[in-house]
Amino acid sequence: MLVPIILWLRFMVFIFEWLFGAVLGLIGVLIIAKVTR
Repeated sequence: MLVPIILWLRFMVFIFEWLFGAVLGLIGVLIIAKVTR
């Protein structure tokens, strides 16, 4: 019964890292666009 919980936690961490990376990338692109203009 412990395995599904571990897999679920790893899945949530994977999604959180992906969302965090996407947000950071978007902010980085916006900052670069502001600086270059």
